[in-house]
Amino acid sequence: MSNALEEFTLAAQALSEFERQHALVLNEYADLHVQEAGAAEALRKHARSNGPEENEVFTVTVQTKMKRWYDADTVLALAPYVAEMPGVMEVNRERITQLAKAKAFSDEVITAAYREEALTPAVTIKRKETSEE
Repeated sequence: MSNALEEFTLAAQALSEFERQHALVLNEYADLHVQEAGAAEALRKHARSNGPEENEVFTVTVQTKMKRWYDADTVLALAPYVAEMPGVMEVNRERITQLAKAKAFSDEVITAAYREEALTPAVTIKRKETSEE
């Protein structure tokens, strides 16, 4: 038997023995991780509905990002000439945004076509720093 195989066999046996001796602790450890993950998801759901909170151990923050765009259909309805503008091969969200930023059409069209939508809030659970004085 090679030295490498012998070392692997000893390591595998040591690991099996350790797992056997500490099976209850390892299982409890895994169960606690599952319990913590479930509680964290419940906390995130709660925070999305009720806002940030904190206690002496954790700070829970909520940040809602916004998705913003200009509706191409509205732009074309109010300013059909946009489709005929030089360099406009395809009227899509990105091209409409570029044209709006360049003020290629009136402020009224820009205002009417502007859309904003809240994305799913991001929740962060952070352990507070503790001073060991």
